[in-house]
Amino acid sequence: MRNFFFRLLVVLNLIAPQPAISEDLALIVFEAKNCFSCIKWQEEIGLIYNKTEIGTLAPMQKKNIHDSESTELNLARGIVFTPTFILAKGNSEIGRIVGYIGDFQFWSELEKLIIRHKAIN
Repeated sequence: MRNFFFRLLVVLNLIAPQPAISEDLALIVFEAKNCFSCIKWQEEIGLIYNKTEIGTLAPMQKKNIHDSESTELNLARGIVFTPTFILAKGNSEIGRIVGYIGDFQFWSELEKLIIRHKAIN
């Protein structure tokens, strides 16, 4: 758990000095009813996500997987598994995380997406 908080601080330090990247960023969470991994993510991260610095840079929006066709997002491909986390800027997908194994994996993958986005911009 100590490792998790250390990595989280590293991520926050990487993204904090450049608040301009937060312009129109969002984390879209596609979930399904009775999805065990969705429930686990909500309990471990979802409750605190918007209170974190990353959450202020890319606020969370939840969507039902069955509503993915009606979304205004330009997705790289369809949503098949839940949970699926889409990092989006405006209406365009920057990247995605498919599935949830645990908090360390989630924060690590989200860190990679944000760093890749910063490298492009």
